[in-house]
Amino acid sequence: MILNIEQDCGLFSAMAIQTQITAEEKESAHWDLNLRPDLLDSDNALQAKLIEHCDFKGDERAVYEKRVLRVTISENLEPFSGTALTRTKDYAQVFYDILRVHHWLSENAKILHRDLHPGNIMLRRIGDKIYGVLNDFDRASESVTRTGDRTLNQRTGTRPYMAIDMLDDTWRLGHMYRHDLESLFYIILSFACYNKPFSKWFTGTRTDVFDAKYTFFRTLREPDIPIRHHFRVFEPGLRQMFSCIRRVYLPRILPRLGLDPDISFDQESMYEKFEKAMCSYNGVALETR
Repeated sequence: MILNIEQDCGLFSAMAIQTQITAEEKESAHWDLNLRPDLLDSDNALQAKLIEHCDFKGDERAVYEKRVLRVTISENLEPFSGTALTRTKDYAQVFYDILRVHHWLSENAKILHRDLHPGNIMLRRIGDKIYGVLNDFDRASESVTRTGDRTLNQRTGTRPYMAIDMLDDTWRLGHMYRHDLESLFYIILSFACYNKPFSKWFTGTRTDVFDAKYTFFRTLREPDIPIRHHFRVFEPGLRQMFSCIRRVYLPRILPRLGLDPDISFDQESMYEKFEKAMCSYNGVALETR
């Protein structure tokens, strides 16, 4: 099969780089290909060139960002939904797959997804194995630096799963790697828990969601996480992820504690903490594809 991938201004399309991939290679050196969609075709059309006609009257901050319409055709994959899997271990493996391929894309392809939510996770079944596939890169960009440099100015994401910073009108440092991991935490939380305590995340305004998440991380005590009975095995990992994210926000949420702000939070440190929290199921190591 031919896998065609192009990275253009940080976005995926299926045009430029052609790599012949065999089934055996997918199982070994190219492990990440099982966790990404096979793009079969693509068509690009520049949607607008308004910059040629806009008069910003000398305002250097008013930069028009070109948007590109891309149509891609990929293989048929199975949607990831609450009824797609019957074993909680398979959920754990899929979430772990997404964590690892997201990190691989950031480290190797220098791509940040920027819109993690359940609709952008698909399933691939090969024999008796189930793989989590990270899909839909239309809001992706080149990875931001640790200082927050970015290639796009728009705040992106799907509201219930957006990081607190992305909901904060005062945030000026762009979309960072840790924001995507925060979104992954919300995805796992939404599958593992009863939704009632988090209902405002799904129904409220942007301000409502910001306030609700801010309150969720405000407590110094371990929060009450209403985990479904059959997802109880997820609780230790969820609490580890919660503590990791709270450490980022706590200096701003409770300034009286005198904690040093750590708004960038080193990418590898964040990944290592999430990897440790997600790499096993009920004490047994998950597959490292």
